[in-house]
Amino acid sequence: MRSLRRFLVGAGLLPRRSAVFWFLLTFVAMALVMSATMFCSIIVEKEPTHELTQEPAPEDMKEPAHSRSHDVQREVASTKKTRESLLLHAGHLLSLLEQFSEESVTHPTAAGPGVEPDVRPVGKADMTPEFLLSRYYETELVRLNNDYEKEIDSGYTENVVHSENYWSPFHATRRGYGLEGSIFVGITHSQEEVTSSEMETACAATVRNIYDAARWPLGVFTGIVEITLSKTSPTTHDPTKSTETPMDSAVPPAEETPAWIPPPPSVCTPRAYLLPSCAERTAFCPTDNIRVRQVRVGPQSANGGDGAGISGRRKSHTLLSSAAAQRYATLALYRGETYVMFVRAGLQLVYKWDVLTRLLWLQLPSRSAVLSQPPVQINRQSVRLVWDRVVVKHVEGIVVASEKQFSTPANNGSLPPQPGEGQNGNGVDHWIDSIRWALDLGAVRLHSAAAAAEEEGGSVGGRKTHENNEGDPGMMEEEIVQYVFHHDAEVFREAKKNRFRTDVNTPEWGKEEGKSSSGSRSRRDIQIYWLRQFYVSLREALLKDVVEQETTSCLSGVQMKKMQSGGHLDPIFRLHAASLKRISHAMQDPRYMRPSPFHGCGGSAKNACPKMSDYKEVCNDDAILPYLQQSWVTPDFLFTRAEAFFDFPRDGIDGYRDRLNADSVPLDPFLSFLGADEEAVLLSARLWTHGWDFFSSTEPIAFIVTKPPAEGDASGTDTSTLSPTLTRMRQRSVARLRHVLFGKSRTAGLAPDAKTEALRHVERYGLGRRRSREELFYFSGLREAMKDEGVIGYKVDAQHNVDPTCPASFCHS
Repeated sequence: MRSLRRFLVGAGLLPRRSAVFWFLLTFVAMALVMSATMFCSIIVEKEPTHELTQEPAPEDMKEPAHSRSHDVQREVASTKKTRESLLLHAGHLLSLLEQFSEESVTHPTAAGPGVEPDVRPVGKADMTPEFLLSRYYETELVRLNNDYEKEIDSGYTENVVHSENYWSPFHATRRGYGLEGSIFVGITHSQEEVTSSEMETACAATVRNIYDAARWPLGVFTGIVEITLSKTSPTTHDPTKSTETPMDSAVPPAEETPAWIPPPPSVCTPRAYLLPSCAERTAFCPTDNIRVRQVRVGPQSANGGDGAGISGRRKSHTLLSSAAAQRYATLALYRGETYVMFVRAGLQLVYKWDVLTRLLWLQLPSRSAVLSQPPVQINRQSVRLVWDRVVVKHVEGIVVASEKQFSTPANNGSLPPQPGEGQNGNGVDHWIDSIRWALDLGAVRLHSAAAAAEEEGGSVGGRKTHENNEGDPGMMEEEIVQYVFHHDAEVFREAKKNRFRTDVNTPEWGKEEGKSSSGSRSRRDIQIYWLRQFYVSLREALLKDVVEQETTSCLSGVQMKKMQSGGHLDPIFRLHAASLKRISHAMQDPRYMRPSPFHGCGGSAKNACPKMSDYKEVCNDDAILPYLQQSWVTPDFLFTRAEAFFDFPRDGIDGYRDRLNADSVPLDPFLSFLGADEEAVLLSARLWTHGWDFFSSTEPIAFIVTKPPAEGDASGTDTSTLSPTLTRMRQRSVARLRHVLFGKSRTAGLAPDAKTEALRHVERYGLGRRRSREELFYFSGLREAMKDEGVIGYKVDAQHNVDPTCPASFCHS
């Protein structure tokens, strides 16, 4: 082999080792030359004025001016490109809206005044706002968000959460629907304790409804502040024990190093969202968007500072003892969303409330609009109709089926006795036998309110069990509504699973529900059993009934009590709501997809934003869609742009701040003890004098499930039992309210130190300058009361009178 190799090398057929080496070296050199040539050409093409030099000395590290200028220009260009991309995102949605104005036509009917025109879409029968927006949020938005996220964020592929651009204004406005549409929901609630393993608190029920009923829950962010009492630490110093500390010990006394106690579970987070089934989702779990801040207070501050507290109550009262102070703390959880909405715990919202609210708001004849509505009541008749349609009808079917299967001539159509020993039955037989005690149609049906009230007088608590359920009122309509909206079917299923795992002998419906017909059962027990079986259907039917009902509500006026000396504890204001006919069906009306002249103007647009006074001639024309103007707002349900509460820079990304004819209104943190209506009146006065206009929804959005606390005092408690500390807090808060609304003379009677405390930073949280105090009293209907109190004179110029744009659309009782 060696000789053969020498022969081939000598003949030149096999290269020597040196030849191979030089061949490879030549190849590498050529590659380096080609790379250098290409690199130099790139440098010459992009930066012809720059020269490659040695690394500068430390004293020469200062960047040349022309280099900085080049970087600034490049950064400006990049920012401009990003801005255009985001505005293009909004343009996609705008073009979607504009196509409706050409695809729909309105056919007015001659049914008489007050009757809505018959709106019929041309072309596709399903081209409604509900159809188009659903398609947009399901398909187009997901793709657009993904594309723009990658374009905005250079670190998207490496680390989405912690990239340096994540908290930029572009990202803050992009979250949720995209550029326009994310909603921050602030929820105010009383510190309600969990009383049942299955029943949610009013706050948790509202939070669950907010996400379950939203069309695009990804764009909804909730803020909740909870007050928790600090418990005694296990290492807290015990005064009964020796206080001596060893001299050689480096550990300080126990009271200086208390053990960390984990916060208690949130009373406002629904249990269904804490189950593994939610946490293990590959997509969205609402807890991702729920922001809860728990504030710990000591036992001393919980009862007002002097240990007296409120007699006979465990409810804590801190500096956040009023809804106004809690709302201020809740708004601190805002993180750049487009809209701000306030709701009170215990309220429920209709399906697709987020899309519906935006459609209504964007068609209001004002760029500085606040949409607010007192919650609509669910009437008893509606509950009874839904109960009969869902529960009674299904139970009747079960009874009829069981009678056909088991009836014999001896039974005369009645249910057969329990199968004897040795009789075999299928699964249906066993199921029918297990629920025999609940197959009583007379007990399933609801009693009327009058009959229940009469029969309740002869029973204990309305739950006395009678033979054949005679005289037993069972569940009332209000109880059914509260039960349906304060429970969750997913929690039911989870509880049944755990119960079945721990006790294999317990049937799926539970031990209590598995009793035979021989057991004594009340009407209430039977109704609760069937309510749980048809829980989902009953809930959906009630929500549908609210959406389709033909009445809505608005704030029609306010009542003010006489202000007397020493009357700080009595509520000053009481708002009144009116029920009126519904005048819109926005989700099915193509007109609500047309671009509004009020919200598609100004900025870079050529057309100027009109004023409400410019539309007085066309009040009854189709140019303005139906609306309800009112004098007040209620924080029970309030929806508006975030600019109402935050003073954003005027060079915002969408230019909206430049086109506003109103100023921001920061919430007042020093209103520590006001009632709900008092806070509403003060907030309304501040918003209106800062230039904001008030409207009520033309169709129901929010409805009430849990009734609010009694209005007999400032915070849902009896003011006669307030401790001295809480009494002083109440006096300071009322003095502050009266000073802002009525003038400096209304703080008379307070001690100098109390007056100083009551008026702390009051100049920042007063009325605005867009409209005067006198105009406020005329607009709100309080001018006569203010004259009687001497706040304004009896001879006031008529120029202060502010007429609504369309008097027919103004809310009156």
